[in-house]
Amino acid sequence: MTLTLLGTLIGIAVFDSLNPSLFLAQFYLLTTPQPEKRILSYILGVLVANFMFGVIVLAGLGAVASALFQQIPLDWVNVMQGLLGIGAVVFGVRYQATPQIGDVTRKPRTLGVAYAFAFGILVMVNELTTALPYLVALERMTTAGLPPLSNLMTLLLYNSVFSLPLFGFLALFMRYGSRFTVQIDRITRWVQVWTPRLLKYGTLGFGLLLLVSSARYFLSGVV
Repeated sequence: MTLTLLGTLIGIAVFDSLNPSLFLAQFYLLTTPQPEKRILSYILGVLVANFMFGVIVLAGLGAVASALFQQIPLDWVNVMQGLLGIGAVVFGVRYQATPQIGDVTRKPRTLGVAYAFAFGILVMVNELTTALPYLVALERMTTAGLPPLSNLMTLLLYNSVFSLPLFGFLALFMRYGSRFTVQIDRITRWVQVWTPRLLKYGTLGFGLLLLVSSARYFLSGVV
């Protein structure tokens, strides 16, 4: 694995980790009595769902990637990358960064550890329906032609970076206890206000990077 690929995947994982739905569900669990075990179970559920989705996608892509990508000219690959970049830029420009203040998560009726684990899986599965950054990361891993063990280790690294904010909020709660709980409403509003803005400008930046990469490829052939 090259340092460029590693840096790209880590950058995508950081962007992917800024997920308000995951945060809001965690904040709700933090307001329950003695939530540490529930939170750990919830995070584990999120990671299991995300990791298994990655394994399934890589297994499916890996079976056809060598045949598919070898038949697609490199020019077309860069054209598709440019089109994806244009789509990301258009999305970023048109996306309304106006926050929607309010509770957007479905609260679990039962607060047992097993239910928190299932809750994490359900929240993550729902988020996977719009997991464009994760799919881009998986596509980069597939085209890199990494061996199976390297793919698994890379998935573990990606999900470790992806889970850092979730573990960070848990660490803050364990450090500050009730003082952090009092601030949850304020933090929730901050997440709801800034996440749309991060999504808007992060998508713009991501799209511009794809466009620059595609343009460099074609310009290098001209010069």
